[in-house]
Amino acid sequence: MFKYNSKEYTCIKVSLYPEQCYVVNEVALIIKHKEYNLIPLTDYNYGSVENPRVIFNTSILPEQIDVLDDIMDEPILYENSKDLYYRLKVDRLIDELDPSEVYFALCDYFDYKEDNKIADLDK
Repeated sequence: MFKYNSKEYTCIKVSLYPEQCYVVNEVALIIKHKEYNLIPLTDYNYGSVENPRVIFNTSILPEQIDVLDDIMDEPILYENSKDLYYRLKVDRLIDELDPSEVYFALCDYFDYKEDNKIADLDK
C-alpha cells in the first residue's frame, strides 16, 4: 500500500490475455524446484498461494504497458500475500473444526510455546 500511495512509484498495468499468465509460488522459483506448479491465471484464487508471482509466457510489447488510471482502473492490493494465505488457511480450519477442537488446539499450542520459551531460557 505504501508504494501504491507514494509519489516515488508509479503503478502500471500490463494488457495481456489471461491465457498468457500463470501464477507460481515464489519459493519454488528461488529454490529452482523442478516440479513447481504453474497455475493458469484464470484458475487462480487470491490467497491460495503463499507467495504468488505472475509469470508471462509471451514477450511484453511497449504498447501493452500503461500507467494505471486511478479513476478508471482499480488494482487489487494486499499488504502481505503471506498473511492473506495464512489467514484463509486458519479460517478454513476454524470452519471445518468444532469450536472446542479449535480451543483445545490453541491451548496446546500456547502451552507448547510457553514450555519452549522456558526451556530456551535455561540454555
